[in-house]
Order: sequence, then C-alpha cells, then structure tokens
Amino acid sequence: MNAIRRWTRDGPEGKQTGCIEVQIAVITERLRGYVLHMRENPKDFIVRNRMVSLVARRRNLLDGLAWRDLPSYIKVRDELKIRHTYRIEALVGRLGSYKYTEGDRPKAPGRKTVMRMRKSQKLLSQRLARKLRQGRPGHEIFFTRKAMQKRRFTSRAIEDTFNMIKGKETTRFIDPLNLP
Repeated sequence: MNAIRRWTRDGPEGKQTGCIEVQIAVITERLRGYVLHMRENPKDFIVRNRMVSLVARRRNLLDGLAWRDLPSYIKVRDELKIRHTYRIEALVGRLGSYKYTEGDRPKAPGRKTVMRMRKSQKLLSQRLARKLRQGRPGHEIFFTRKAMQKRRFTSRAIEDTFNMIKGKETTRFIDPLNLP
C-alpha cells in the first residue's frame, strides 16, 4: 500500500494505481519480501519460480518505461534501488538480439562440452601467459584475450533471481564455465 501511495501520478490519494511506476514499485516490494523468505527457506521452489516470473515482468516494465519516459525511469530505478541496466539496444531500434534473448540464446553446454571448454580455456590462458612473458606484439595478445572471452551467454531472469537471493550484483553475461 505504501508503494501504491508513493508512486501514483495524481498524489497519495490518487486513483491511478495502474500506471507503470506503481506496478514496478509493487513488484519490487513483493520481490524484496520473497528474497527475505528465500534466505530463510532456500528449498521453496514455488516461491523461486514466482520470483523468476516477477523479475522478468519487472524487467519488461522497466524497459517499457525507459522507452516511453526516460526521466521517470531513472527516478524509479534510483529511488527503488533497482539494479536494472539501461540497455540502449532496448531503446534504439529495438534490436531482436535483446528483445528475444530467451529464444535466441544457445542451450547450456553439456558435461563433455564444458570439459572441452575448460581444457581450451586452460590452454589459452597458458598461451597468453607465454606470449606476455616473451613480449609478443600487442595484436597477438589482443586476439588471444579475445579468443578466451569468445563464448558467453546473456543473463536471464532466473540468474537475476539467484543473484538477488545471494545478495550479489546482477550481470549481463554469464560465463558458461561456471555453470553447474
């Protein structure tokens, strides 16, 4: 109720409780309650799934608000202390790579693929260390570093949920080698 009173456009006693700012504030308060619940009950998967859907809905609402009214988006994000990253792709041109990350995202690698990726990552880090020791030219070092950072996944609502529960920062990309 406090979130509704605070974020209505026509004042604390206003009737416009369906605007995007109010929806974002209400979802944020529900998420904060769920985070506290999940810290006490880490195996409550029903609440975890609700959190994932709420994070995804809030992310879409924040993107829509940023598209319509950038100053109010910044105000809402700062006052509610939301760690939503302002993605210019969402605003300029509506690139499909951001808007449809769920469908375009590659599947998580299997056990054999992860082992092969870890082995190649280890070999590339050894190769980079050797090139740095030998004092090779900068472009060789650059391309070796680029090859090390080649395969990354964009984050989803579930990763944001896990980071919220653990109290960590949200990230835009995920390292596939840290997958379980």
